[in-house]
Amino acid sequence: MRFYLIITIVAVSMYLLLRPSGSPSTTDSTSASVSESTASVEAAEPSSAAASSMVSQPAISVPAVPADADSGVIGRSNIALMLNKLSECTEIKNTVPSGPVEPVLSSVLDSVQAELGEPVIRSEDWNTTEINTADGGKRVIKIETVYEDDDIIKRLKYYQVTGDALVPLELTSEQSVNPSETFLASLEKEGEVSSRERSERVFFQNGEEVTYTERNGKLLNTEIIRAGKSLKCNDYGMSSFKCQCF
Repeated sequence: MRFYLIITIVAVSMYLLLRPSGSPSTTDSTSASVSESTASVEAAEPSSAAASSMVSQPAISVPAVPADADSGVIGRSNIALMLNKLSECTEIKNTVPSGPVEPVLSSVLDSVQAELGEPVIRSEDWNTTEINTADGGKRVIKIETVYEDDDIIKRLKYYQVTGDALVPLELTSEQSVNPSETFLASLEKEGEVSSRERSERVFFQNGEEVTYTERNGKLLNTEIIRAGKSLKCNDYGMSSFKCQCF
């Protein structure tokens, strides 16, 4: 097991050291109307030489989203917009489905599989679970992945939500470092799970990367990177959805 962890850490470290720079971190977008958001896919202006080398897939029809649409309808429309824009922004010749697509990670991986193949490394950065307790309170379980020496360590943080503040709850060293599944399950049983959120990085053989955050299995944000070019999209299930090429 220790040998496997060493190999994984070395692979991630070498990739992060050698990959081309130039992709900014994810930030939140400002709100807009539904009709504006589904049409607002912005790109930095490429040079004429770069523009002539871009390969775009045929665009699929993305229907207008009604003003009263729920997050599921908005999310399906927005991921269709992203997949239509992906090739132009990153030169990844992705497959664009002809029918509706759910805003989930598998939709992205399926779209790029023919060009990039299967992922070679997947690394979760963090995950959170929110719990509503019987007395009307709320608690948050957060697990962060950290790299120390030759080890990959999962660190647990447990909070009581008080107003807008997160108040840490005391844990022993044994409970907070690489917590057991049994202990995590016992924390969840202290109330009813209201949401789960996680962030992960997915690496491919030739250096491409997909970074994403999801809530309850649905995408919130993505960034897809290839050779210094990237497509970053925020707020898939919201009217403030926005994509940018870098």
